[in-house]
Parts: sequence; structure tokens; C-alpha cells
Amino acid sequence: MNLKTDIANGVFEFPFTQNDYDDLRNIVTNETGIMLPDSKKTMMYTRLVRRLREFKLNDFKSYVEYVEKEQKTGKDTELLYIINAMTTNVTGFFRENHHFEHLASNLDNLINKFAKINIWSSACSSGQEPWSIAMVVGEYLEKHPQHKSKINIMATDIDTNMITHGKKGIYNLPEDEVNNNQHLKKWFTRTSNETTGIIKQYTYEIDNSLRSLVTFKQMNLLKPWDLAQKEFHIVFCRNVIIYFSKDTQRSLFAEFSKKMPANSLLYIGHSESLVGVTDDYKILGSTTYVKLPA
Repeated sequence: MNLKTDIANGVFEFPFTQNDYDDLRNIVTNETGIMLPDSKKTMMYTRLVRRLREFKLNDFKSYVEYVEKEQKTGKDTELLYIINAMTTNVTGFFRENHHFEHLASNLDNLINKFAKINIWSSACSSGQEPWSIAMVVGEYLEKHPQHKSKINIMATDIDTNMITHGKKGIYNLPEDEVNNNQHLKKWFTRTSNETTGIIKQYTYEIDNSLRSLVTFKQMNLLKPWDLAQKEFHIVFCRNVIIYFSKDTQRSLFAEFSKKMPANSLLYIGHSESLVGVTDDYKILGSTTYVKLPA
């Protein structure tokens, strides 16, 4: 049996009706705000079918019943599995680099304005975004060591697997990507000489001096925020809201606004916009905003 061929021909090993898909995607949307179109049905099947085999279930209807029964008992083990399976984690170091350049040029101003800076990578995926932030901060602190205790980075994501990956700070990267990026070349140490695939790759580990800057935490942005920080002065919320409805976007940025004092910075994804979402921010440049006074 070839799973990809069978699915392409509309053949499923386990019965998977539209109602089954609707039930499962409603569970995902209710928990995370992520809206899954009909085009994701096959993706959901391929990512969850192994669970039916593991639980010895005969169809997806039985799987839905299993998940709903677990939810009623207050457990979230299977719910977390579904969320991890269905969330999209596309990321990279210094992705949308203009944000990091803007951050680097404004750290000194923000330190002078707020005395202490809390930075939040609110959908950090496997950690490339917060570690990119940490590299920028690390280079700033080399020139301003007196501010070392004044900058903290919080990294959160709904996907527990991504948080585990990010905490490790270990990545397989093409040699050219590291050598051609001054930040990666400076802050990563190659720990393996093994190559994989056609492109030459090595295992790299983030410099220990940056680890104390970043705290990783699993968190659902649509649930009550359990954060030690009372306010954030820089927020990265990139390539997240494109999966949310307008109402969910409005609710999310209303919460961000409560946590951000005037003159704080907000970065969103290149295909995202705050038009019709919130008037609490003024645009400074491409997907770069500043919080307005209340």
C-alpha cells in the first residue's frame, strides 16, 4: 500500500468523512483559533492516521469520540498531539531580516526610555526567531555590558515539540548558510562533521553566553496568559494571525495592547496587516509598528 498514491486517488485506509474532518478542525479552531480550510483535509488524515493504528480504532469517527471523551475528563494529551500535528512551523534564522535590523538600531533608545526591556517572541516555533533576537541582543551587550541584566527574551509557542526543540538550541544547518551570515558564524559552534543529503550540513549549537537571555514556555495565545512579565516593550507576532479570523485577531491584539506601554515595538509577518484589527499602533515601516499612547 502506498499512502500518498491511495490518498491522491481518494482512497483512505480508514473511513474519514467530511463530518469527521469538521469535528476535528472545530476542536482545533476552538482551542487555538487556527482555521483549517477544506484543502487541509488530506494533511489532517496523513498526520493523524497513525493514532488510529496505535489506538486500534476502525475509523475517524471513533477517534473523534476518543478525543471528546478525553476532553471531558480534563485531559489534554490527545488534544496537544493534534495541535502539534496541525500547526504549521515554517521559520528560519533572521527571517524577514529588516525586523532584526530595526531591533538592533532601536535597542539603545528603548533601554534609555524604559530602563529594562522585555522582548516576546510569541510564536517562536522551533526557536530560530528568539535565538536570532538573542544574537542581536548579544552583539548589543558586547558594546554595552552594563545593560546585561536589563534585557530578557520570552519565547512561547503552542506546539510542545517546538518548545523542546528551541530550548536545545541545536540545529542542522547548511555550511554556506552559516558562513554567509555574520551572526550565525559568530554565535554558533559546529559540533558534528557529519553531512546529510545532497546539501552539506552540520550540527551547530548556540553559544552558551546567549542561553541565559531566552526563556522558553509552552503557551496558547488564545488562553489566559500565564506570564511573569507585566509588560513587553518589543513583541514579535509574525506569520500567526493569517490563520485566525478577524474577530480572533482583534481579541489577540487587544490583549497585546494591554501588555505594551506606549512607544513599544511590534513586528508582524510580511503578509499580515493590522488594518481593521486595531488602532492602537502606528506603522513605522514594513510590518513594523509602534504602540500609541492610550
